Amino acid sequence: MVYSAGFKEIGEEGKALENSLIQTAQKYEVNLLGPNCLGFVSKLCPINATFGQTVHQDGDLRFISQSGALAASLFDYCNATGLGF
Repeated sequence: MVYSAGFKEIGEEGKALENSLIQTAQKYEVNLLGPNCLGFVSKLCPINATFGQTVHQDGDLRFISQSGALAASLFDYCNATGLGF
């Protein structure tokens, strides 16, 4: 998991760095999540591999998001309303 920023979103130098990261992950057959990610959460394992606060209540919902900001906002909403994942 790569939480860091500073890759293709900053221009050609960052794009080259990101490509190098991808090539290295492919060479060593490493699964890669990121860069610029919130991480992932599973209540089934359970694991919180984020740098944020996740949903406390268990439930039957599942959620996938491209946006870490949207996910964090939804986690806050769920905690405030008692909605579970």
